[in-house]
Amino acid sequence: FVLMLPLGILYFGIAITLLSLSLGLIWSPIAALFDGMYAGVFINGEQMLPVWATPLLAAVGLVLLFATLHLARGIGRLHGQVAKHLLVRLG
Repeated sequence: FVLMLPLGILYFGIAITLLSLSLGLIWSPIAALFDGMYAGVFINGEQMLPVWATPLLAAVGLVLLFATLHLARGIGRLHGQVAKHLLVRLG
């Protein structure tokens, strides 16, 4: 029972981090069209990726989104197995 709270916090942190990262990557080129700014990766004000790489960022974000959803499904199955072993008595 005590294990469920840390696991829930871990699951929530992983889900929020991966979903926000993937959605940010997907929508950054689209947001740049409306804002007029260049969408890309900047480190200390310097552009790290060329312009042609922005559609690749969206593609990586889309792949990461589906990977996140599959990870959530796997975590759900794992959590179900843990709950089953904690709640069901054999015999």
